[in-house]
Amino acid sequence: MPAVTIQGGMKVEIPNRDEIRQDFRDIWTAQEREQARGVKWMDFAIPIQPAAAAVLVQGPEEGYSWSAKVLGVTLSAAATVAVYKATSTGQTTRPLAQPVASVAVNSVNIAVFNWSSNQGFLQHGQDLYVQTSTGNVVTVYLAAEEAVAEQAYKIFD
Repeated sequence: MPAVTIQGGMKVEIPNRDEIRQDFRDIWTAQEREQARGVKWMDFAIPIQPAAAAVLVQGPEEGYSWSAKVLGVTLSAAATVAVYKATSTGQTTRPLAQPVASVAVNSVNIAVFNWSSNQGFLQHGQDLYVQTSTGNVVTVYLAAEEAVAEQAYKIFD
């Protein structure tokens, strides 16, 4: 730090621009590191045996929260798929997205849902209920951010 003489004779050290920037960078980095600690990206595919027209995808374990980002559903036939936030009994009163028509890709029928801004936020005891208009669900793929429930704010977008 450069020494500065203040009127009256007392010497004071005043930080220069580079020192201020470095201090700011250090504080910012520490805050970002703390924000990211405890957040885990997870994704998994679930083969549905036997295939069914409606499937309950279990939500987070006790003590955790999820922010679902992508849900992919493979179907046995062309269909319209709807996804609901549900409990273990399955509910169709809380839709999470507008129903999506499946698309045939290489003769496989696929429906994909994307969420942002916590539209797919799930806590313990909340599940995803997937329902098709025709045909059966063969596979479900889910990608989500996971955090300890007390730190769920870390996965809020």
